[in-house]
Amino acid sequence: MSRNPIRPRILCVAHGTIESNSGGVEVYQRLIAEQLRDQFEFLFFAPDLNGGARGSYVLYSLESDLRESFLPSPPVLPEHASHPGLERIFSEILVRHQVALVHFHHLLRQVPSLPAIARACGVPVVLSGHDFFAVCDEYNLLTEEGRYCGVLEQAPVDCDSCLYELRGYKKGSQGKRRAFYEEALRNSDRVVFNTIGIRDQFQTVFRNLDSSRTRVIGAPSGTRFQAPVARSLEGPLRVLIPNGLSRLKGGDALCDLVGSTRGLPIEYHFFGRTDRDYPDYRVLGLNSMIRLHGAYTRSDLEAFAPSAHLSIHASIWPETYCISLSEMWDLGLVPIASRMGALGERITAGVNGFLVPPGDAGAMKAILVRMLEDRASLERIRLNLSPDLSTSAESCAESIRDLYVDLLNMDGNTPKPLSRPDPITANPTTWSTGRGPKSRRIRKWLQRFDIQG
Repeated sequence: MSRNPIRPRILCVAHGTIESNSGGVEVYQRLIAEQLRDQFEFLFFAPDLNGGARGSYVLYSLESDLRESFLPSPPVLPEHASHPGLERIFSEILVRHQVALVHFHHLLRQVPSLPAIARACGVPVVLSGHDFFAVCDEYNLLTEEGRYCGVLEQAPVDCDSCLYELRGYKKGSQGKRRAFYEEALRNSDRVVFNTIGIRDQFQTVFRNLDSSRTRVIGAPSGTRFQAPVARSLEGPLRVLIPNGLSRLKGGDALCDLVGSTRGLPIEYHFFGRTDRDYPDYRVLGLNSMIRLHGAYTRSDLEAFAPSAHLSIHASIWPETYCISLSEMWDLGLVPIASRMGALGERITAGVNGFLVPPGDAGAMKAILVRMLEDRASLERIRLNLSPDLSTSAESCAESIRDLYVDLLNMDGNTPKPLSRPDPITANPTTWSTGRGPKSRRIRKWLQRFDIQG
């Protein structure tokens, strides 16, 4: 493929393909590519988790039939910090397709040496902090007990015991891993965060990440803000849970909540997948007012939302933005959410939603009971909702466009030719200081299926 002087070529790197549609990063990439397709040509590079050979990677386009598969040897492992095979593939893509800029959306299933490879090729680098993967391999920041670990108050050596239990990594692994990801951040021309608070947390961990290289750009929701419409003051209170039923999204607390409100005129509508830890028969047996809608589209939400009153976002980990919160605001729902991470940062309690301690079913129940008895105050909060609370696809794309243009210096100059650098190391390097006995999590999994380990 030849360089298109009209549309510079952007390579987006992530942990899964867009067609997998498995999370917010995929939504983000698609929306940005759709919004900016007239100005940039987007290519995507990710592990092929949809039918490709095990351990394979794929380069693809949403505009053409381009689809190239690659199989690095040896396989890329989670603890690899560099990988000559993957680095060669990556640098060849940059040179052969004359990539003008690389946007790393996620480094899970990739290696943190790739930003240095792009830098060596003379290609500008943008890295997005969509979650805490750069901070910890356990990127939801949860302990084995499913509680927030308080990583900001922890030194790397304090994290080692937790990672040993969860992953089997030996002492010293966290400090070594942080050093590799600090280098990845150093090799990024711009680092994008979704909120100021999340950026500040990263800077607490990575003290060399100066503010001049960071940008705060909210994630796009894809929905459009609709002027709030008053809901009926009669009938059952309808609650929409847009993230399905999973442990990370507060599944345990949600089950406690719906069980404790049996007999009250409250309907719970779960949109999204239900984890196998919460079989349908068990959930449906908790309360006759539950509806499991399963997989959904944006139009499904838009069709149902006018009949709903509130939404619940019960995440037990510190979300870095939460696109579903923006969607609920856009559609006129008042959220009840965990007081942590970006949820606690974006919601002003009593003004545009409610905040509860993470995992506190009792606090959620108290709010629902209060809203049952005082629908008028719920409607007053609904009238406070405005488009300023979320980021539109157009606004996000404009900010990303300005970022790309600034780094590409798009003033008509001819881009310099790319060169292919040598891999960082002759053999894969790892940030792990070694694996101990099988982690407690793995041992539990083995016991669950009566497997001897």
